[in-house]
Amino acid sequence: SLGVAVLTKSTDPELAKKAIDTVLELARADAASNGRGDPVSTDEHKGFKIYSVGPVQYVNLGPYLVTTNKPLLTRLVIDTFKEENPSLASDEQFQEVIKARPANPTAWVYADLRPVRALGILKTALNKKSDNPPAEILAGGILGALPDAPYATAWLEVDQGRIALSASVPGDAPALAKKREFFFGADGKGNALPLLNPKETALSISTFRDFSSMWKNAPDLFDDGVNAGFAAAESQLTTLFAGRNFRDDILANLEPGMQIVVTRQHYADGSPVPAVKLPAGALVVKMKNPAETSRMFKITFQSLVGFLNITGGMNGLSPLEQNFDKVGSGTVYSAEYLPPKDGNNKEAAIHYNASPTVAVVGDKFIIATSKTLAIELADLIQKDSAPLAGVNTTLKMDGQVVRQMLVDNRSSLVAQNMLQKGHGQEPAEKEIDALLKAMLGLESSSLQLLSKDKTLQVTLELKLK
Repeated sequence: SLGVAVLTKSTDPELAKKAIDTVLELARADAASNGRGDPVSTDEHKGFKIYSVGPVQYVNLGPYLVTTNKPLLTRLVIDTFKEENPSLASDEQFQEVIKARPANPTAWVYADLRPVRALGILKTALNKKSDNPPAEILAGGILGALPDAPYATAWLEVDQGRIALSASVPGDAPALAKKREFFFGADGKGNALPLLNPKETALSISTFRDFSSMWKNAPDLFDDGVNAGFAAAESQLTTLFAGRNFRDDILANLEPGMQIVVTRQHYADGSPVPAVKLPAGALVVKMKNPAETSRMFKITFQSLVGFLNITGGMNGLSPLEQNFDKVGSGTVYSAEYLPPKDGNNKEAAIHYNASPTVAVVGDKFIIATSKTLAIELADLIQKDSAPLAGVNTTLKMDGQVVRQMLVDNRSSLVAQNMLQKGHGQEPAEKEIDALLKAMLGLESSSLQLLSKDKTLQVTLELKLK
């Protein structure tokens, strides 16, 4: 089993000794209060006294308090302290890594992966064909780098109103792209576009992913079960796109990369406002052949709206009425439910959150759940923006917009709490309000995957108010 050693350095060697004494006193007091004997046993190695409480061992080495879970590891640490074993001070790899360490991190971790790599454990585990497409899409590049990575590092930074956790491994993107071109691009230089930021954005994601390459290379990436699922999905999607092959005619006509946004829902003046307010979402992609591809997408959208009207009519829903609008150089094609027959526009049914919309702006294509959002995005993307250098994926969540979306649905959340937890009205309201109050402290959170200088780095950042 895994051995772990934690070394805590004190500015005063006497404090390290007192820390051990305090730990032992607490262990003995706990044992006495529960009618057990002395739980502390002692040993010695090369002049250093070792104290054991159950599987945990403590030893004082000058200014260091050493805590381990393995007797052999305790002795190894003592031997290294006495300079009888090689230490990190003489390890060339560690010395190179520590030179690149961020200045003044709150905490920093170094993991030497060479022993694990020599055993071939990671190579055997991670070089197998994947059975998890979402994991491959989200982290395939990192998983591909780990089997050959000689080390990994992680660090924590805590500042006023900011907490950031980062981790990195060596990873040569051009070399990794030979197997995972969809993740890094053919030359290993695939970069994400800037985040889109329409009004009251709750979540914005931008990533470089070449889904055409992933689909084409699926036999090399995924196991037989996943590939069978891809084949079935391709057959169904070919039908949806009026006989066009999904891989060769649809995905192959899209440039790598996508931008995704989720916003607080906005309703046009006079439109029905649902009792339960869902967020609006949109996806933006770039087309290689805009004239042909946009026509195909528009026809598919019209067919889908017709299908929704048929199935909706069978379930008593109002029909979707199709419209189109010009926004700058773009065209917006939308479908909106006819108003409720009873004229109740303030507590409308949940399906009034949806106004399925597609838009074509030059070589950009937008698909959105909301006409209002699609029109705003059509205006935002009129001009091209340069990719973010060295950024493979970036994500940002606005904590206060998410909180406001929950406030919009407070009564529904209270009712759900009462139903699921059996609470009365007042306890349910207190629980929901406590959640909303706690969220006042979160300004935003972000996640970035960086690929530069032959290193892959992931950084999660929280900004607090």
